[in-house]
Amino acid sequence: KKISIFFQVLFKIKNFWTYFRIYFFPDGKNHQLHFWNGTILLAGQNSSNLGIINEVFFYQDYLKHFKKTDPQIIIDIGANVGYFTMFAKTYFPSAKIYSFEPFAQSFEQLSEQIKLNKFTGIFAFQKAVTQRTGNAELSIVGDCGENTLLKTTTAKEILNIQSISLEDIFKQ
Repeated sequence: KKISIFFQVLFKIKNFWTYFRIYFFPDGKNHQLHFWNGTILLAGQNSSNLGIINEVFFYQDYLKHFKKTDPQIIIDIGANVGYFTMFAKTYFPSAKIYSFEPFAQSFEQLSEQIKLNKFTGIFAFQKAVTQRTGNAELSIVGDCGENTLLKTTTAKEILNIQSISLEDIFKQ
């Protein structure tokens, strides 16, 4: 898998050296990865960034879940920093994408990536998707991708966040 990723990075990312710099010399700052298809991703701020980029853009793990070849609406629940949102918009440009991410730091990067790519048809909401619309408690565990709505003893902090039900998403 690592050899496959190596070659995909070389052939899909214009500034491939930035990917390798983040991989071998992480500095905790965001850097732009410019893909040949025009997509720009921010990566490097969190230790899990490259792993998620590999999963979404190179392994294309999420693509196998699309039975319809041209979806009109995609809902990204727990959008994190927006890698799947960016991938989905690149792969399905005519789709409307609704992205939900409650954690402020992740939501900021999601919003920044939407602006950076000048994408239209993406609607981002700083909310968690839960059983009922209202408020919820988000346990901050570690990297932004590890935060959870589940009660946990390993939480560093608990944040009160806004939530929306899936039913209300469809109604709205």
